[in-house]
Amino acid sequence: LHVEPTALCAATSEALRAGRPTTCTGAADDRARAGSGPRTDPSWRALWGAANRVARSALREACDGFDEPFEGQAPRWLAAALPEGATLVVGNSLAVRDVDAFFPTVGRELRIVGTRGASGIDGVVSTAVGAAAATKAKRAGPVALLVGDLSLLHDLNGLWPLRRHELSLTIVLVNNDGGGIFHFLPQAEEASDYFEQWFATPAGIDFRAAVELHGGRFEQLAAGGEEDAIRAALARPGLDVLELRTDRWSNVEQHRQVWQRVDRALAEAAGSDAELASLVDSGTAPATPARG
Repeated sequence: LHVEPTALCAATSEALRAGRPTTCTGAADDRARAGSGPRTDPSWRALWGAANRVARSALREACDGFDEPFEGQAPRWLAAALPEGATLVVGNSLAVRDVDAFFPTVGRELRIVGTRGASGIDGVVSTAVGAAAATKAKRAGPVALLVGDLSLLHDLNGLWPLRRHELSLTIVLVNNDGGGIFHFLPQAEEASDYFEQWFATPAGIDFRAAVELHGGRFEQLAAGGEEDAIRAALARPGLDVLELRTDRWSNVEQHRQVWQRVDRALAEAAGSDAELASLVDSGTAPATPARG
């Protein structure tokens, strides 16, 4: 597509709200191309909505079934805790993928931003601090950052302006001691002898002292109290870092279990719905988390 991105998203959103998504075949005699107005299919939105509800329900059940910490839960906790008008800055690598897969639709206006492209893990903290400065100037809602340990480590001194300029930021730190996304890629098996040193690159950092150096509060998230801890941090001035400790190898298996649960649920639902079955068979059913 060669389009202006904002205009495309606005038009798509308007069509979805109206329940009138259009169908364009691209053929030479297509009415949409001829300027006579596109065809509409009122059932299109209902079909995808049904598939999405099935997938989301299975995803939620799978996440709630884990006994040990799961990184996919962090976006769900943030979705529950962020108030109207809040801004969520999302780190790269696994963080942005988990937000895409696990952050549900909420009935509040939230702003989600990130630094994609060639930025990698550099400057993510500084981006969040900049968002905190902008929201303070506009007297807008609180700012949260979802980030991994390597991204935080690479931009640790980006925290410095918070105390200097009396800014507030809540960081949910997913600490799996390394680059967890590489466990989803071939090198986890193909380069097993060098994987930890060259790809996972564990740093073994205890972030408490670093956070306190910048005048912040550090807390490890306790099972069952995550949402309340995030809400409390968002309501306080200054810097809060809430750490979720996870295991990189377990995280891969947990993600796969979630994907399998969603796939099974969609297949079962398709057994009693012919239209949904065609959607699932086409491989385009929504809400299945991205594979890596």
